[in-house]
Amino acid sequence: MGSLMIKQVIYSGDKYEFISVELSDGINIIEGDNGSGKSTFSYFIEYGLGIGIKIFDKDSRKEKYQEIINDTNNYVELKVLLNSIEYIFKRYIGKNDIFVLHPDGKSIEYCIYRTKCKKTIFSDWLLDKLEIKKFQLNFGTHNWYFGFSDLFRLLHYDQDTDTRRVFKAPPADKDNFVTDSSLSRKSIFETLLTSNSDDYFLKHNELNDKKIAKDEAKYFWDEFNKKHPNLDKQLKDIIQLKEASEEQLGRLIDSRNKYLKENTRVDDKFKDIEDKKETLTRLELENIDLKRNLQILEIENQSVESLYEEKKHEIETINKSIMTNDKLNIFNFELCPFCATDIPQKKNNVCICGAEIKDTSYENFLYNSNEYQTILKSKEKSLQTIKSTIEINNNDLVEIQQKIKSNESEIKKYNQQIKEAIESIEYSGNHQMVDTIDDYVSKVRKEIHEFENEIEIYQEKERLENSFNTRKKAYDEASKQFKFLENQFVKNSQNVIDRFNEIYNSLMIKSACEAEKASIDEEYMPYVDNGKYREKSAGVSIRMMYYFTLLCLELSYHNTNHPKFLLMDTPEDSGIDNIEVNIKLFDKLLEIAQQHNTTIPKYQYILTTAIGRYPQHYRQYIKIRFNKKENKFILKRR
Repeated sequence: MGSLMIKQVIYSGDKYEFISVELSDGINIIEGDNGSGKSTFSYFIEYGLGIGIKIFDKDSRKEKYQEIINDTNNYVELKVLLNSIEYIFKRYIGKNDIFVLHPDGKSIEYCIYRTKCKKTIFSDWLLDKLEIKKFQLNFGTHNWYFGFSDLFRLLHYDQDTDTRRVFKAPPADKDNFVTDSSLSRKSIFETLLTSNSDDYFLKHNELNDKKIAKDEAKYFWDEFNKKHPNLDKQLKDIIQLKEASEEQLGRLIDSRNKYLKENTRVDDKFKDIEDKKETLTRLELENIDLKRNLQILEIENQSVESLYEEKKHEIETINKSIMTNDKLNIFNFELCPFCATDIPQKKNNVCICGAEIKDTSYENFLYNSNEYQTILKSKEKSLQTIKSTIEINNNDLVEIQQKIKSNESEIKKYNQQIKEAIESIEYSGNHQMVDTIDDYVSKVRKEIHEFENEIEIYQEKERLENSFNTRKKAYDEASKQFKFLENQFVKNSQNVIDRFNEIYNSLMIKSACEAEKASIDEEYMPYVDNGKYREKSAGVSIRMMYYFTLLCLELSYHNTNHPKFLLMDTPEDSGIDNIEVNIKLFDKLLEIAQQHNTTIPKYQYILTTAIGRYPQHYRQYIKIRFNKKENKFILKRR
């Protein structure tokens, strides 16, 4: 899997500058007292990796980093190793771009934010280099792409996040209840520690899209069958009947024309009248068709508009369900949804009532939040499709109405012209015979017109049926593939969780917290000493050991997406006196990794800590020292 390593950190502006020594693989310690620049060093790394830092924003209404805000022509530059290949990232303060110098000497500009950007997104490029596929997350009506800034929330232990929280707070530019939802946190954990999570998430998105397409096709197929319930003929038989009627019509017209020619003393007026009558008949038949189509379209539009309102109501209902669940946790399948008592352990293929489920296609009527969010996404996309259909139908209605009006004007004109032409013709034949032939002609034309209508209906039936069958087949195939990946994913995830719990428990027992038992729950959150209340300072150990365990798993098995990188700002005001005990457990982390993997891959652990607040044998890893008394700050005036 991919690896990330920071080789050098540089800040440059007209007023201030900072150039770090080169960092190495393994442990790197940045030592300094409060206010000397340790956290700033971490901020530079974050900012250079495309993550938003609120205090670098001159428009921020809260705390601002005045030296950087008031500096000019300033930027952060990182020398970075991605899979042991060196790149240079350069990001100007307050800009929406990162310039990347590639090994071949080319400098390419990437966007930070996806909005209004036509270039490649930096996060997409970086995840690709780390061999992590881009996928989309959906929470209610919100859709967003999983990015490196999401992943970084478990690669950076910062001091700004409350110690009682495990995941680093979302970046300042993305901090909201959606990006910090349970769905988001679970996706981060699963992406870091499961080797097949990329294919699973991508196939999940594909399955949702194919389900929407299948449901839309089924809706239109069902609506068609409601309007035309008794279509039991064969299309080829109707086509044959239409062709026979067309042959009969041809013979009738030939007979009438021959008789008229023999019994009419006219010049070329007869042909002109016949041409006008042909045109008149065509216009009248066309208008009949148009009015029929207009009526069908109006009925269809009423149905679609009714469906649109119904879908809107469903979406509002689901939104309320999601918000209610998130606040009250009412969709807890450990409790009965009706009486709120504990539900005994269910067996496979057994309903909540205890009855055996015989049909594998049964429906769920209770969902958890994640399932409701998937349903909501499907409903939203269906709503957009229905809205587009209404707009197209309205445009078609206007066109048909205009065409009918135009045809009626033409019909009136041709009737007048034919009337005037007939009055000027001398006819000596049998009027009754001609009228009889004309009656037959009209009758056959009407039959042909009816056959044409039937053909259109049966062709539409065939099209809708084929569309539904094709989309259903595509959905069924994607569903099979997804279930296969899901089984692999669940199996792999459980193995990962078991390994995680084993390592996490061993670290927590030896930590400053001195826990008796520790594991993670189904939300991947720590569960320590059976949920017993612990002092606030215990949160430091719980969180630090969580991050240590994540790195240890990658070093032990080397089959996850973790980039073998950890940036940790040691907390100094959290009430924990023996932080050195926790830091020293990094040695235990390496010891566990060596038990499973004799050759530990290269990794990087950057630790910022107060002066002397680390095990003595870690002095060899000190790379940078800051000290206010000695006037050694991270930013130096030029």
